[in-house]
Amino acid sequence: MEVCGPVSRQFVASLAPFAPDERSKDEMARLGEDKEYFKEKVSSQYLNIAQVLERVCETPWAAVPFSIMIESIQKLQPRYYSISSSSLVQKTKISITAVVEEIRIPGQKPNIVKGVTTNYLLALKQKQHGEPYPDPHGLTYAITGPRNKYDGVHVPVHVRHSNFKLPSDPSKPIIMVGPGSGVAPFRGFIQERAAQAKAGETVGKTILFYGCRKPTEDFLYKDEWDMYKQALGDSFELFTAFSRETGQKVYVQQRLSEQAVLINDLLQQKANFYVCGDASNMAREVNTMLGQIISQQRGLGAEKGEEVVKAMRSSNQYQEDVWS
Repeated sequence: MEVCGPVSRQFVASLAPFAPDERSKDEMARLGEDKEYFKEKVSSQYLNIAQVLERVCETPWAAVPFSIMIESIQKLQPRYYSISSSSLVQKTKISITAVVEEIRIPGQKPNIVKGVTTNYLLALKQKQHGEPYPDPHGLTYAITGPRNKYDGVHVPVHVRHSNFKLPSDPSKPIIMVGPGSGVAPFRGFIQERAAQAKAGETVGKTILFYGCRKPTEDFLYKDEWDMYKQALGDSFELFTAFSRETGQKVYVQQRLSEQAVLINDLLQQKANFYVCGDASNMAREVNTMLGQIISQQRGLGAEKGEEVVKAMRSSNQYQEDVWS
């Protein structure tokens, strides 16, 4: 069950009749009825149901029917991660790239939100490395699963079909934009193209735009890119954007603008354009920037540039793997 998930006003209101005292009952009723009050006290603090009940009243909520909890709390949902390895190179192993979440939410009573699955994976890693009682960020997990089903280092996982993949022709050029952990699938793409180049295949231009805070802090796979460069030679180019290296913040969309001529040239050679990462800001701004690059480089109006990008999306020349 998603016991650490977000809480709805309806769920809170349904628990009001079972509050330990009248004051708590009134508070739960207000949270359930007043949208702005609920936002201030619950949703903005990312509280789960246990935290809500504890903050309303520290007295045990002994009268809450178990059936209400079962009916109101959602089933634990699967978490999807981009595969960051090539099946051509790692035939029996899958790699993923994920940030172990621990976010501090400020407020009168600060709350720390801890990623359920990323900390679970970290606990598995700690156990694999000999830690008898792993507790990442103070969390404990029943790692062995129900009735020791996952005893040892095992995890329930499945691979989902995806169309976000390399073109079948390795000579076709590709442009990839993946800041932060959004670089995950592109590590797999470049890993595969490096192996193809070593095998004597002709590999097309392979361009990666990668961004992070600082090169000394969170530059993912920093050493690997040099290794792939040796295998791919001039076919591979890496453009980096560091947002906290200097007083001036630099993001991947700015690097795209700087390489407008190269990008337009590759697109006219039918290069595939890939974006992976944050949907709310980065992906939208990259989409806008690409439209501007096309309109400027080809002497088109702004609206025409946007139409070209839409056509690229429709034909799968432009592909996204994004999350909010």
